[in-house]
Amino acid sequence: MKISKEDARRFLVRYQYLDGFQPLFGKGGILEYIKKVGCIQYDPLNIIGRNADLVLQSRIRDYRPEMLAGLLYEDRSLVDGWDKQMSIYTTEDWPYFRLVREQRGNEAVDTLKYRNSIEALEHVDDVIAALVENGAMLPKQIGITSAGSGTWGHRNIYSATMDYLFHIGKLGVSTKLNVNKVYDLIENLLPPHILNNPAHFEKEHDFFKWYVYRRIGSIGILWNRNGGGWLGTLMPDKKTRQRILDEYVDKWYANSY
Repeated sequence: MKISKEDARRFLVRYQYLDGFQPLFGKGGILEYIKKVGCIQYDPLNIIGRNADLVLQSRIRDYRPEMLAGLLYEDRSLVDGWDKQMSIYTTEDWPYFRLVREQRGNEAVDTLKYRNSIEALEHVDDVIAALVENGAMLPKQIGITSAGSGTWGHRNIYSATMDYLFHIGKLGVSTKLNVNKVYDLIENLLPPHILNNPAHFEKEHDFFKWYVYRRIGSIGILWNRNGGGWLGTLMPDKKTRQRILDEYVDKWYANSY
């Protein structure tokens, strides 16, 4: 099947709800949109607005930032986590990112070593004990101890520890105070049926197939050329992606006749 560039442009604009027609309303519309595209990127920088709010206000009629906050930190229908980058996605998708969390944990350890902050791993038990005793906390409420050196990274060792525990899924974001994350144990934030869902893929290739299909759905149309659409932890290389795309095409043909 071939389509013209003009048809592809029209499809993408409509797919992303950027044609001026906004059928999505309120918190329900936010959930519907994120389920369709998989995730929206979270970035704390606020120049003319935060990225997540700018994405949603252009697509959700009557959107207000407190709607997103309510879905994240009151309803718990959405969750902060890693997908392409630091993102917001539906809570029901949380179990499927187990492999991503494992890889993010490995990458976080390498980053701690690079920033001379590997000491953060020595405070894992202290942080967990503090959260068990006190509930959700900011890192500075546990203590303030210098971490590593350099412009980038955490200045407080407990912030580095909690960030690492967040990456591997032991902690979640209870709420945010401006750009500061208030962390809590993940079992205090997500329901048992989510946490106890193994969501195991029989083979790593099955995970890659799920991940590639999800990424195509996030954009609408995506070619197999290296670029922004394929960024992210554990995203397979071009050769593997091509094999997966061929499998999907073969399955489509098989089901069409």
